[in-house]
Amino acid sequence: MDLFRHVDYRNSGFVDRDGIRIFLRDQGFHIDEDGLDSMVRRLDHDGDERLSYSEFVEALNAVGRAPVEDLPR
Repeated sequence: MDLFRHVDYRNSGFVDRDGIRIFLRDQGFHIDEDGLDSMVRRLDHDGDERLSYSEFVEALNAVGRAPVEDLPR
């Protein structure tokens, strides 16, 4: 929940595209608009272009199950 709140910098109850972009930038990762579009489409199950807490947790759980060599670098 702490990480979700950090990425939800507007305290809206959702993680939006800007929140993802800012979080990744702060972690030293650059993502272009195409990459951001792809990420949001993959993680946003209801198509509202923002991540609810449950979508966010599901995404983190999926990363936790992925073999390290399959994670993006």
